Amino acid sequence: MRAFRTGRTLVTCLGMGVLSSLATGVAACAVSATPLAFGNIDPLSGGSTDSVGSLTVECAESTAYTLSVTPGNGTYNQRLMSTGELTLAYNLYTDQERSVIFGDGTGNTRVVNGEGLVTEHVVYGRVPNQPRAYPGNYTDDIVVTVSY
Repeated sequence: MRAFRTGRTLVTCLGMGVLSSLATGVAACAVSATPLAFGNIDPLSGGSTDSVGSLTVECAESTAYTLSVTPGNGTYNQRLMSTGELTLAYNLYTDQERSVIFGDGTGNTRVVNGEGLVTEHVVYGRVPNQPRAYPGNYTDDIVVTVSY
Protein backbone atom coordinates (compact mmCIF):
# COMPACT_ATOMS: atom_id res chain seq x y z
CA MET A 1 0.00 0.00 0.00
CA ARG A 2 1.22 3.47 -0.86
CA ALA A 3 0.22 7.08 -0.41
CA PHE A 4 1.06 9.81 -2.87
CA ARG A 5 0.77 13.53 -2.28
CA THR A 6 0.71 15.86 -5.24
CA GLY A 7 -0.27 19.46 -4.67
CA ARG A 8 -3.47 19.41 -2.66
CA THR A 9 -4.50 15.85 -3.47
CA LEU A 10 -3.73 12.84 -1.29
CA VAL A 11 -4.05 9.52 -3.10
CA THR A 12 -4.28 6.32 -1.08
CA CYS A 13 -4.12 2.76 -2.41
CA LEU A 14 -6.47 0.37 -0.63
CA GLY A 15 -6.96 -3.37 -0.95
CA MET A 16 -10.51 -4.72 -0.85
CA GLY A 17 -9.55 -7.63 1.38
CA VAL A 18 -8.07 -5.35 4.02
CA LEU A 19 -8.79 -1.66 3.83
CA SER A 20 -6.25 -0.12 6.15
CA SER A 21 -5.03 3.33 6.97
CA LEU A 22 -2.02 4.95 5.44
CA ALA A 23 -0.71 8.41 4.95
CA THR A 24 2.78 9.74 4.55
CA GLY A 25 4.28 13.16 4.89
CA VAL A 26 2.49 16.23 6.12
CA ALA A 27 -0.88 16.84 4.53
CA ALA A 28 -3.80 19.10 5.47
CA CYS A 29 -6.06 16.02 5.21
CA ALA A 30 -5.42 12.27 5.48
CA VAL A 31 -7.66 9.27 4.82
CA SER A 32 -7.85 5.94 6.62
CA ALA A 33 -10.14 2.98 6.10
CA THR A 34 -11.82 0.17 8.03
CA PRO A 35 -12.15 -3.30 6.49
CA LEU A 36 -14.74 -4.12 3.88
CA ALA A 37 -14.79 -7.92 3.65
CA PHE A 38 -17.53 -10.06 2.18
CA GLY A 39 -16.57 -13.19 4.14
CA ASN A 40 -17.71 -16.60 2.94
CA ILE A 41 -20.13 -16.45 0.02
CA ASP A 42 -22.51 -19.26 -0.88
CA PRO A 43 -22.90 -19.12 -4.68
CA LEU A 44 -25.98 -21.36 -4.47
CA SER A 45 -27.87 -19.10 -2.04
CA GLY A 46 -29.56 -17.19 -4.85
CA GLY A 47 -28.95 -13.84 -3.19
CA SER A 48 -26.42 -11.05 -3.07
CA THR A 49 -23.82 -10.70 -0.33
CA ASP A 50 -23.45 -7.25 1.23
CA SER A 51 -20.75 -5.68 3.37
CA VAL A 52 -19.87 -2.24 4.72
CA GLY A 53 -16.62 -0.45 5.40
CA SER A 54 -15.72 3.16 5.98
CA LEU A 55 -13.34 5.90 4.97
CA THR A 56 -12.36 8.42 7.64
CA VAL A 57 -10.97 11.78 6.61
CA GLU A 58 -8.95 13.75 9.17
CA CYS A 59 -8.02 17.36 8.44
CA ALA A 60 -5.74 19.66 10.44
CA GLU A 61 -8.47 22.31 10.27
CA SER A 62 -12.08 22.19 9.10
CA THR A 63 -11.73 21.64 5.35
CA ALA A 64 -14.15 20.90 2.51
CA TYR A 65 -13.03 17.93 0.41
CA THR A 66 -14.11 15.38 -2.18
CA LEU A 67 -13.51 11.61 -2.04
CA SER A 68 -13.25 9.68 -5.31
CA VAL A 69 -12.23 6.10 -6.07
CA THR A 70 -10.88 4.19 -9.05
CA PRO A 71 -12.67 1.21 -10.59
CA GLY A 72 -9.91 -1.21 -9.56
CA ASN A 73 -10.10 -4.24 -11.81
CA GLY A 74 -13.01 -4.07 -14.23
CA THR A 75 -15.12 -0.98 -14.74
CA TYR A 76 -17.22 1.26 -12.51
CA ASN A 77 -20.33 -0.65 -13.59
CA GLN A 78 -18.76 -4.01 -12.75
CA ARG A 79 -15.70 -4.09 -10.54
CA LEU A 80 -13.88 -7.41 -10.37
CA MET A 81 -12.09 -9.11 -7.51
CA SER A 82 -9.68 -11.81 -8.60
CA THR A 83 -7.79 -14.84 -7.40
CA GLY A 84 -5.32 -15.95 -10.04
CA GLU A 85 -7.21 -15.86 -13.33
CA LEU A 86 -10.64 -16.26 -11.70
CA THR A 87 -12.83 -13.20 -11.10
CA LEU A 88 -15.82 -12.32 -8.96
CA ALA A 89 -18.02 -9.30 -9.76
CA TYR A 90 -18.80 -6.76 -7.04
CA ASN A 91 -19.35 -3.05 -6.62
CA LEU A 92 -19.01 -0.18 -4.16
CA TYR A 93 -21.81 2.28 -3.40
CA THR A 94 -22.34 5.55 -1.57
CA ASP A 95 -25.84 4.67 -0.33
CA GLN A 96 -27.35 1.94 1.83
CA GLU A 97 -29.74 0.89 -0.97
CA ARG A 98 -26.65 0.21 -3.12
CA SER A 99 -28.02 2.15 -6.07
CA VAL A 100 -25.40 4.94 -6.39
CA ILE A 101 -21.99 3.66 -7.57
CA PHE A 102 -18.99 5.16 -5.77
CA GLY A 103 -16.56 6.41 -8.42
CA ASP A 104 -14.95 9.52 -9.85
CA GLY A 105 -18.12 11.41 -10.81
CA THR A 106 -18.08 10.35 -14.47
CA GLY A 107 -20.86 8.39 -16.12
CA ASN A 108 -23.30 7.09 -13.54
CA THR A 109 -20.82 7.27 -10.63
CA ARG A 110 -20.75 9.73 -7.75
CA VAL A 111 -18.06 11.17 -5.52
CA VAL A 112 -18.53 11.84 -1.81
CA ASN A 113 -18.25 15.37 -0.45
CA GLY A 114 -17.42 16.19 3.13
CA GLU A 115 -16.20 18.90 5.46
CA GLY A 116 -14.80 19.00 8.94
CA LEU A 117 -11.93 17.93 11.16
CA VAL A 118 -12.77 14.21 11.35
CA THR A 119 -15.53 12.72 9.21
CA GLU A 120 -16.41 9.08 8.63
CA HIS A 121 -18.05 7.99 5.36
CA VAL A 122 -19.66 4.56 5.06
CA VAL A 123 -18.81 2.56 1.92
CA TYR A 124 -21.38 -0.07 0.94
CA GLY A 125 -20.33 -3.15 -1.00
CA ARG A 126 -22.26 -5.87 -2.81
CA VAL A 127 -21.35 -9.13 -4.52
CA PRO A 128 -24.28 -10.13 -6.74
CA ASN A 129 -25.32 -13.77 -6.90
CA GLN A 130 -22.87 -15.71 -9.09
CA PRO A 131 -23.82 -19.42 -9.07
CA ARG A 132 -20.78 -20.39 -11.15
CA ALA A 133 -18.23 -18.79 -8.80
CA TYR A 134 -15.24 -20.88 -7.78
CA PRO A 135 -13.88 -20.99 -4.21
CA GLY A 136 -10.94 -18.72 -3.49
CA ASN A 137 -9.66 -15.63 -1.71
CA TYR A 138 -10.70 -12.83 -4.07
CA THR A 139 -9.22 -9.32 -3.75
CA ASP A 140 -9.07 -6.03 -5.61
CA ASP A 141 -7.13 -2.78 -5.20
CA ILE A 142 -8.95 0.53 -5.12
CA VAL A 143 -7.29 3.95 -5.07
CA VAL A 144 -9.04 6.58 -2.93
CA THR A 145 -8.31 10.22 -3.69
CA VAL A 146 -9.03 13.04 -1.25
CA SER A 147 -9.07 16.41 -3.00
CA TYR A 148 -9.22 19.56 -0.85
